[in-house]
Amino acid sequence: MAISHRRVWALWLLVAYISLAVAACGGSPNQPSDQYPNVAGTYRGTLQFSVDGQLVQNTDAELVVEQDGSEVTLSFTIFMSGASFLESATGTISRTGVFTAKSSVGGVASLPDASNDQCGSIRATTNTLSFSGDSATYSLHLQTDYCGLWAWSGILQR
Repeated sequence: MAISHRRVWALWLLVAYISLAVAACGGSPNQPSDQYPNVAGTYRGTLQFSVDGQLVQNTDAELVVEQDGSEVTLSFTIFMSGASFLESATGTISRTGVFTAKSSVGGVASLPDASNDQCGSIRATTNTLSFSGDSATYSLHLQTDYCGLWAWSGILQR
């Protein structure tokens, strides 16, 4: 199945948005605290990219988490179309396993609105990362003027 130029452009924009969602400075965490879930480790799995609810592409992803109490550092790699994209972020983990980036507001990372000629304005509506047991669940939704609702989501396993 051939992917249109618009869909390839959308994939690259999503990678850029994910980069902005998790971009931040690194740190040197040690161990989790008894008060916070142990989320340290390497998580791997597949993220699905869909437009208006229609699957466009599955991509492999890896998330490496280092932890010191509630403080966590993420290294996130997406493998797409023969290339890999590595980003990192720092933030906190709640007692219930919800990650909040240092640049977030209310648990949803603050992403700037973007725009391009093909899709018009692009706005993030949700961006979440949560941990439960040996799973990390990621979800990003972007609304565009002309290219529909983009969703990037998946569950990675430790």
